[in-house]
Amino acid sequence: MQCVASSSLVVMPPPEYWPAFVDIKKNHMNPKIKRPPYPHITLLQPFAHERHFSEARSKLAILLKNVKPFRITINSFKLFENGSSCTMYLEPEVQPPNALDNLYSILSDAFPEVGKSDFDAHIGVGYFRDLGKARMLQLKYQKNWKPMSWVVDEIYIMSRTSEETPFEVRVIVPFGQSKEKEPSLWKEIPLDATFSQCLQYSVARNADGTYSDVIPEITPAVTEKEEEFVQVGFEKEIVKEPVVLDVQPFTFNREKHLENISKRIIKWFYKEDEKAHKLPLSQDRLLNAIKPHCWAKVQVLRPKYILQKLVSEEYVALDEEENLTWLRKPFLGFPSKFEEPHWSHGLEDEQIEVLAKVFKWASTQSRGNLASVSRHLHLQSFVKFDFAPKSVLEKLIEMAVIEIDYKNSKKINYYLYDEEEEEAEESLKIDSTENVSPYNG
Repeated sequence: MQCVASSSLVVMPPPEYWPAFVDIKKNHMNPKIKRPPYPHITLLQPFAHERHFSEARSKLAILLKNVKPFRITINSFKLFENGSSCTMYLEPEVQPPNALDNLYSILSDAFPEVGKSDFDAHIGVGYFRDLGKARMLQLKYQKNWKPMSWVVDEIYIMSRTSEETPFEVRVIVPFGQSKEKEPSLWKEIPLDATFSQCLQYSVARNADGTYSDVIPEITPAVTEKEEEFVQVGFEKEIVKEPVVLDVQPFTFNREKHLENISKRIIKWFYKEDEKAHKLPLSQDRLLNAIKPHCWAKVQVLRPKYILQKLVSEEYVALDEEENLTWLRKPFLGFPSKFEEPHWSHGLEDEQIEVLAKVFKWASTQSRGNLASVSRHLHLQSFVKFDFAPKSVLEKLIEMAVIEIDYKNSKKINYYLYDEEEEEAEESLKIDSTENVSPYNG
């Protein structure tokens, strides 16, 4: 069963409780999240692709056949620190105490393709960069909060159609041990509804999460893109809007890096001179000696861009609190000159190479939080470029650090400043030629 980040399995409070949660969270949203907030406890995410919802419903009905309803009470604001940011959340109190953890165990064991992780039930209500501000607001909200409680007797499969549209209830699965089960307060939006019809259906939902008495009649319609799938005999799929990412322009300033390499070699000259080591006196020996220094590491992509690509290509998923989930998507191989994947369009060869290596790495990972992944992506964002020792030698001559005596078997003369003299030269701004002496070993 294919799993996607745009689908999740959750527990939600009744619609009448929504305003208390949303009024807080709408003011403290992660700026990366554009879709409307909704209060929920995530059980599994990513979850089944929409084409597998019918199969998932049947499987869940069997799993929940012997599950009894339990009560959740929300009364405590907590903070979770995550490196440079923190999340404010409401901690659920469950009766019986292990009922929610047991439910998660049943579900995660039944859907191993999602991946099992430590389950920490919470309802996120805020994302903050400033820990002090978060603690202040935590006290404020806790002081004004009125405890709320409800009975959990069903779970919901949710999905969204784009990065900016809300998660909607697609499937409702009641617990099998619910006695005299009342009709669900939620409505299922049909899977074959088009994007515009989902929006029309959402309009019927009131601000408090309830629905109007008259729900618009949804007649399955076929869009032009869906019609194309039908004509060629493929299964219909929701077509996601492309994610627009800020690509870092890559320009290789060869002259700048050549100068930096030369400065690094000059420092090496000084260290060798201080140790009373003899510097190479022939051109061939000098070329061999500086060869290990003739390289530069250049950042070709921003780590943030690489992370966005991992998310958009569904190698990882990030929830609203920036918790990271590995999707274990198979790596399809490195691009060739005959076939370029869609994600490589508009990128230079060096940038494509970095992304391909990261994709291959991500396809094998199952552990690691956002902080550790960001550190790894920073390291992977650099590419090593090798320079010909002869071009560096020419730069050193141009900088008047060395001179080749072609009349004397290409012997190397070094012109190294004494550090004290160099500082004096800088302060007095005198002619540099007055403080230079040839070094012949």
